[in-house]
Amino acid sequence: MCTAPSTCDACYYGYYNTTNNCKGLCNTNCSTCVDGTTCSTCKPGKYGVSCEMFCSTGCDGVICNQKDGTCNCTSNFAGSKCDHCVSEKYGAYCDKTCSTGCANTVCNRFDGSCLCLAYFKGNNCDQCVVGRYGKFCNISCSEGCMNNDCNRSDGACTCKASFTGADCYQCIFGRFGSSCDNMCSQGCDGYVCDRSNGACVCSPNFTGLRCERCMTGGYGALCDIKCSPGCDYNGCNRDNGTCKCIHDYSGPTCEQYNKTYTIMCSTNCQICNPINGGCVSCRAIDMFGFMCDIECNKHCLNKSCSINGDCDLGCASNFYGKKCDIPCPDNCADVGTGSRCSQENGVCKNGTRDETTSVSCRPC
Repeated sequence: MCTAPSTCDACYYGYYNTTNNCKGLCNTNCSTCVDGTTCSTCKPGKYGVSCEMFCSTGCDGVICNQKDGTCNCTSNFAGSKCDHCVSEKYGAYCDKTCSTGCANTVCNRFDGSCLCLAYFKGNNCDQCVVGRYGKFCNISCSEGCMNNDCNRSDGACTCKASFTGADCYQCIFGRFGSSCDNMCSQGCDGYVCDRSNGACVCSPNFTGLRCERCMTGGYGALCDIKCSPGCDYNGCNRDNGTCKCIHDYSGPTCEQYNKTYTIMCSTNCQICNPINGGCVSCRAIDMFGFMCDIECNKHCLNKSCSINGDCDLGCASNFYGKKCDIPCPDNCADVGTGSRCSQENGVCKNGTRDETTSVSCRPC
């Protein structure tokens, strides 16, 4: 403590010279002072004539020029007094980032509010408008999203009835189209088709890009019914088999044939098929075939056979089989009329020539 004012070159911290020898008390913001209000030096973090102002929190070490508050800035702060944030930052410590939705990436220093770019909304422009998602809100939510609303980060949403998948971009089984409101063709293998155009791999009997048509010559829900032979080269209607008829056919499905084959029928026929002119039965009992122009096997009893050549009265002599073309066993006993063995299986009718009971004499 000074003993006299003239000897007080410097007073203790917080005091100044008075006639009472350095007993004047500085204001609480001063480290040293000239008088009670005018500070010579300020306490840390203060500046101004009376050290009444605070250095910015952005000042390095919270220390600034005592006269005007200028200082060196810490990270994310800018300005001569380091009292505002660098571009894209906000908050008391400028440690928060403005939303990507803020115009020019500039926002309010204190609460981050800003003017929004297109597709953004909210006080801080940190939300996408309805129907958009992504970092820049520039991706459209799927049409399959309920209420056209989806998650900002990945587009996930609740699906409408005809859609499926995490982001509702897929159609449910058996559907296609932008709105998934079209049904895949019944002709698609596994009932699976392309989302955009319904194209698919065809099941049997189907054809076309979407397998919506029957192969030529077929109709019906499964395209498994044959069109009438009277239909022209265009085939017949997929639903009901109707078609355009070729010459000599009529009816909705061209099933009725209008021409007889009297002239075409062979004179060998007893009865003729009116559709194709083939013989149903022959005039001669010893002839068979489509035109009744083939002789029956000579081993048929009375040389009689049916239209397909089978011996209809059985076999003569020593043969068996439908056409009596297989020899009976050599040791079959004789019979009065006809073959010595069964036409059906070759078993000797009267047994063998040296036995009295009927046994099978068929060779192994």
